[in-house]
Amino acid sequence: MTLIRRVFAATAVLVTVSASAACSSGSTSASAPAPKKTNVVVGVLPAVNTASLYLAIKEGYFAQAGLVVTPRQLATSTEAIPSMLHGSIDISSGNMDSYLAAQASGVVSLRILNETALCSPGTLAVLTTPRTGITNAAQLAGKTVAVALHPNIQTLTINRLLGAAAAPHYVVVPFADMGAELAAGKVDAIATLEPYISAVEHTDGAKVVLDQCGGANVDLPLGGYFATASWAARYPDTARAFQRALDRAQALADSDPALLRQVLPTFMKVTPQIAAKVGLPRLAVGLNQAAIQEVADLGHSGGELKRPLDVSPLLFR
Repeated sequence: MTLIRRVFAATAVLVTVSASAACSSGSTSASAPAPKKTNVVVGVLPAVNTASLYLAIKEGYFAQAGLVVTPRQLATSTEAIPSMLHGSIDISSGNMDSYLAAQASGVVSLRILNETALCSPGTLAVLTTPRTGITNAAQLAGKTVAVALHPNIQTLTINRLLGAAAAPHYVVVPFADMGAELAAGKVDAIATLEPYISAVEHTDGAKVVLDQCGGANVDLPLGGYFATASWAARYPDTARAFQRALDRAQALADSDPALLRQVLPTFMKVTPQIAAKVGLPRLAVGLNQAAIQEVADLGHSGGELKRPLDVSPLLFR
């Protein structure tokens, strides 16, 4: 039965990727030139949202595209930007809001190769413990909430749901350290993603008080894979090969989520038991210009982006 499911999943992936090829890369793997640069270092956060990169490695999709992909784990997504500018990291995953803000500020000229996860209920949330007395989202106003970056997609989604007047006070804490900070009483709540949500629920009895992917935030692009504009111009065939392979993996993960759960313990400190319970987001295939533009517009209205940003030139096609 497992083999049968894999066959059907693979068929579904081929159909999905073929249908999206026009919007994601403009060419098929059969007709694509061989990549000029074959060894690619990818900055990646240890999170569910980026597990499809490891799935693409495991399934051999990058190898079939002529690439050797080496993940380099990051504590925060934007720490990769200096390394991208200096050439030690080729491509990096990152939260959409922060990378668009970097583009708008002139820090870096970027191209978006792929989206990662779409905001899916239960996969991005604010949690707290009973000791705080916080039982609902309205009580977060003025409280200290840990986020991985400030500002970023976490603060954007929280502020959109609560409104600026009811916003918490944000402090920066790496995802991996948030549970300990919450348990020690150093913060009132944490804004995190899977599998950290499931981990703090299991080990610390934390409870969700705000689902950041509810309401207007459903299907908002949370992140993407980015390269500098100069790198993408120099290695366009490598960029397209990366796009196609990752799209295949994300389509496969959506069709057979168990495969994504299986790779989580291979690159994160998470047990197979926790991996089996985590909420999985819907993963994007191709680039949705309107949805990415929505993030840019929200970021500008919220002050994260210092100027309006047209995302259309950033989409690598």
